[in-house]
Amino acid sequence: MNRIQDIWRQRALPFLRNSLFSLRGISTYSSRRVGNDYSGDIHMFVEDMYLSIMPFSSQRDSQLMVKLEPDNQELERIISDALDTRGHQHRLSDALADFVRNTVRSLFIYEKVLYRIVYATNTNGRVNSLEFIYPHPLSIRKIFGNYYQTSPWPVAEVPNQTVSVKKIPREEVLLIEFPKELGGKRTLRKIIKRLSVLGKEIAPDFYMEVVQKNQDIGFSLGKYAKAKFLEKAQLTKRFGWNQRRRSDEEILEYYYLYRHLYFALSLAIIRENIIETINHILNGPLLNFGAKIIVEGIPTAQQIRDEFEILESGNVEFGDLYKRTNL
Repeated sequence: MNRIQDIWRQRALPFLRNSLFSLRGISTYSSRRVGNDYSGDIHMFVEDMYLSIMPFSSQRDSQLMVKLEPDNQELERIISDALDTRGHQHRLSDALADFVRNTVRSLFIYEKVLYRIVYATNTNGRVNSLEFIYPHPLSIRKIFGNYYQTSPWPVAEVPNQTVSVKKIPREEVLLIEFPKELGGKRTLRKIIKRLSVLGKEIAPDFYMEVVQKNQDIGFSLGKYAKAKFLEKAQLTKRFGWNQRRRSDEEILEYYYLYRHLYFALSLAIIRENIIETINHILNGPLLNFGAKIIVEGIPTAQQIRDEFEILESGNVEFGDLYKRTNL
């Protein structure tokens, strides 16, 4: 009897394993965002954060300077390679800028970003090679404090490859979460969810129906659009998102600058959170580099907070304030 059970178990287990994980895999690797469509207002909001978080190296007036402290050229090369997302960035400043931008995009879509830390050591036990590998965020599950990555058959590189679940040690994980100072992932989720609803339609269905019938029900499409604009402005207040509108369209110059400072502050908080998390990993027990990344030439969160007081005092040139806080 036991022998028959063993035979059935050996034959059935691979099928059950593949079937269960293939079903979960289809959901896990879905191209859609968690509960929302990555389109319309969400796309603009996320892309504006992505494009503004770090200056591009092509900007001639960019004062961005990134260095390692203390200076160590070999260590800087290792860290640059780990942060490089394109495969050809040789400068630490370019590699860090690309890493932060790509992290921000995923952060706003998935609410947190996880990288696997893969490294190699030399004969002396010192790290001589480092990679931050970005797995698909929805392929990672956290169970009882441990991380697991699923590899279902729909994304298997080799046909008929057996699916698997791989445990990732916590010390080999670089986890970047949405800053609590900006409301944390719960607040972000509410904002994205509502933006998804607001961006689905330009005009309501009932209005399109009466237009097709050439009827007039007294509905103002302009007022409808303005109401949605105001709701999105209130919704994204802590991020200062201007919805790509000019300053003189809906808001006075003073309050436009006030909102601009919120935009700059939210970017600085997110940027510093990412860099602080990277430095924590670089100096943690796994890598123990004894060096940290220093970023200079762009406004810090504290400097922007000080600008709020300067603006409120009224003793400031608006143009100068904007230049000081705009990347």
